[in-house]
Amino acid sequence: MYNSVHGKFISTPLKEILRDGINASASIKTGVETYPLGEYFFQSLFLRMTGAQEQKMKCITWELATNDYTYRYDLLHKKNYGECSNYNEKCSIYKDLIELIQKMQPGFSVYQLWEDITIEQETWEKERKKWEKKIEENNKKQAQAIIKKKEKETGKSINQDEKDRIINGLKSRSLPEEDFRQHIASVKKKAIINSLIHSIQNGLASTQIVLWKQADFDAFSNCWPKILKPEWIAMNDVRLLETKLQKFYEEVVYVHRNRCAHNTNSYQTDLPSLKTIADKGFSNQNYFYRFVLLILIDEVFVRLYRKYQSLLESDIII
Repeated sequence: MYNSVHGKFISTPLKEILRDGINASASIKTGVETYPLGEYFFQSLFLRMTGAQEQKMKCITWELATNDYTYRYDLLHKKNYGECSNYNEKCSIYKDLIELIQKMQPGFSVYQLWEDITIEQETWEKERKKWEKKIEENNKKQAQAIIKKKEKETGKSINQDEKDRIINGLKSRSLPEEDFRQHIASVKKKAIINSLIHSIQNGLASTQIVLWKQADFDAFSNCWPKILKPEWIAMNDVRLLETKLQKFYEEVVYVHRNRCAHNTNSYQTDLPSLKTIADKGFSNQNYFYRFVLLILIDEVFVRLYRKYQSLLESDIII
């Protein structure tokens, strides 16, 4: 039996690195003389987090290749994931992991990752009522469309008995329970992602890290619900992030990762222009968005890898 040497590393939340950074900064004085140190600290912490995530991506592909020989051949001869740092590379590994899970568990879909999360019974019942009402409204619209189509085809109005028959026929259909299963999973995903962001926000509040960049933290705190929408993360089996969030990742995380890793800020020509700084979107160029988005992506991969590991172990036992 193969014993994973990477499992513990992959399963360790990236949030731990941020926590270590917060603890390390606690010993630094709070005076204005420490502000020049802030950017060095942020870059160091950011690179530790991006580097760890990139290594996780590589470790995941090695684990998959170790256990699946077809995937091993494809990884060595057909796939090129580079540094596993840009969005396309991460999304490709995301799809690889899901595909291999589906080989062991046909019918698996990424929404099932959130089903283990517990929500209040009251919330469940509220969502059930809301979902059933939506189904009822859709049935009414569908009935009206059928009636209009029949009247157009026949050139005359349908009597009330025929209308009732169409409406009751749609009502009598079984409710699409799989659809509700996906709906309640999305509610759970929203709950866990929002909870994770709030916990990071609370953990950062009043720390030395925030004192160095208070304006950035305030901008993040006020605007993250508009940018880091739970429904834009792990959207389906082939899309890790929604299009707007993909662009946000590339512009805010990936570009800055390259600036820091290759020290391109040391070149005057690589500094942002005055036009860029004046743009209203420039406030998004802050480390708090970078930290949180990396942690959210990590949360998805950790859950996927644990699912993969549990299926692999159960298959070995059988």
